[in-house]
Amino acid sequence: MYKGNKFAARARQMALVAACCCMGATSCTKEPQKDARTQMREAAETYYNNLLNGEYDKFADGISTGGVTLGSATPDSLSTAYRQQLAEASCQYIETEMKRKGGLASFKIVGDVVQPDSCSGYVCIEVAFGDSTHEEIALPLVRTKQGWKMQ
Repeated sequence: MYKGNKFAARARQMALVAACCCMGATSCTKEPQKDARTQMREAAETYYNNLLNGEYDKFADGISTGGVTLGSATPDSLSTAYRQQLAEASCQYIETEMKRKGGLASFKIVGDVVQPDSCSGYVCIEVAFGDSTHEEIALPLVRTKQGWKMQ
């Protein structure tokens, strides 16, 4: 009976060592999770870069059609015609601003608010136009299964 207890104690020690090694290996390789605020700001920056660069299809893909937190709408679930309408509306906005204010010259994120549920919020973006005027826009976003999308 003494040998059995010694064997069981040794087995527990080996299991503990193996568990510690596994935990150490996974903690070193795991990338830290970005918080909701950072993810939301990065999404807004991506969408406005798409707009500035004339990538209207990509900008339209960033629009949430579900309007519901953690909705299931994806760019592929939108009809081709509707996606095209969203992209054309984005293009028309840029053309209008070009005529009115010399176009969008640049933008910077100046603030944000994440709702307590961490599933919605807005990003404040200061847009600089070609005629040297500035405008602050509050861009509402919602977290979906595909990431942060504009509302």
